[in-house]
Amino acid sequence: YWEEHYHQIKSDQDNTFDWFQTYDGVKDIFSQYFDQDAKILNIGCGTSKLAESLYNEGYRFIMSIDFSNESITCNFPYKYYWPPIAMQEKYNQMPKTFRFLRMNALDMDFRDEMFSHAIEKGTLDAILSGDRSTENARKYLNEVYRVLQPGGVFMCVSYRNIEHRLRHLQNFEWNISVHRVYKKDFDDEFFKIKAEFVS
Repeated sequence: YWEEHYHQIKSDQDNTFDWFQTYDGVKDIFSQYFDQDAKILNIGCGTSKLAESLYNEGYRFIMSIDFSNESITCNFPYKYYWPPIAMQEKYNQMPKTFRFLRMNALDMDFRDEMFSHAIEKGTLDAILSGDRSTENARKYLNEVYRVLQPGGVFMCVSYRNIEHRLRHLQNFEWNISVHRVYKKDFDDEFFKIKAEFVS
C-alpha cells in the first residue's frame, strides 16, 4: 500500500503529504518537550515536511526513517524530476545530522540510546492496521525504547483515543501524558482513505 501511495504522490505538485497534522498543528505540544540540543528520530517520515519544519525551528540533529523505498530513495537521476521525487535527493545538500534513511522501524540500525526524542505521526496506527499487528507493534515499541536515551521522550500522534493505544504503551517504563490535537479539517485523509478502502 505505502509504495503505491508514495509512487502516486510523486505526481503531485510538491511531492509531500503530512498525515493528521503539519508541524504547525503540533508545534505547541512538541515545543513543551524539545530543547535545541534534542537528538530527534522521526519515524515513518514518508514525504512529510515535519523534519524540514523542525530544522527551520533550529533543531539540528534529525534522523528520519521510512520503510518505503518510494518515499526515501530515488531510482532515477533526479535531473529528470523537479522538484526531487524522494527525500534523500530533495535534502541531499543538508548536513550529515539531517538525514533520510530507508529503514525498518521494527529492526532499526541505530545504536542503543542514540536519541533523546522519537516522534511519529501515524506509524503505530499503520502497524496496528497490518498483519500480525500486536506482535509488530511490540517489536516497534521495543526498538523505540532501545534507541531512546534514559529519560527520553517518545511522541506518538495517533487518530485513536488513548484507551486504544494504552495497552501497547504501558508495557514500558514510560510516564504517559496525553494531549488532544485538534484539526479543523480531515478532508484530505478522509478522501485518501475512502478512495482506497470504501466501495
